[in-house]
Amino acid sequence: ASSCANALKAVGMAGEGIADILKTYSKDANGFYQLDDSLYANATLMAHNAACDDAANCQAILDAASQGEPFMVGGKYYATLDLFANGAACTSLKNCEDILQAVSQNAPFKVDSKIYHSLEDFANGHYDKKRIYTIEEANRVAGNKNRVSIKYR
Repeated sequence: ASSCANALKAVGMAGEGIADILKTYSKDANGFYQLDDSLYANATLMAHNAACDDAANCQAILDAASQGEPFMVGGKYYATLDLFANGAACTSLKNCEDILQAVSQNAPFKVDSKIYHSLEDFANGHYDKKRIYTIEEANRVAGNKNRVSIKYR
């Protein structure tokens, strides 16, 4: 309930009781929140205006997130529910998988041309503009292409 409270606070609904607020929104037959023509997998996503494509997509989102797997909404891939709520999409399914693997290894990861050090940094758009990386970090981010090498003279 605290994450829901934080999400509702973020959209200016903190003064009202969470239970009262959620009662005002109808749920569909599958238990997803419906507001106007939009469908939301849970209250936190509703508070962040992160809608599903349809009921099957809402269920797929919750299933994938519970298993720690990426999911797709509106043609974009997301690695976690928090990233979806913040609109921080991966560039591809492989990019999402790479992000989750890097995070599990406490390693930096790349999205587009930017390097991030945590899911929170990615969600908030914070990336390192100037940082010296170890060879291992640089190779991890570069993947199989453009690997870093040291030349000795």
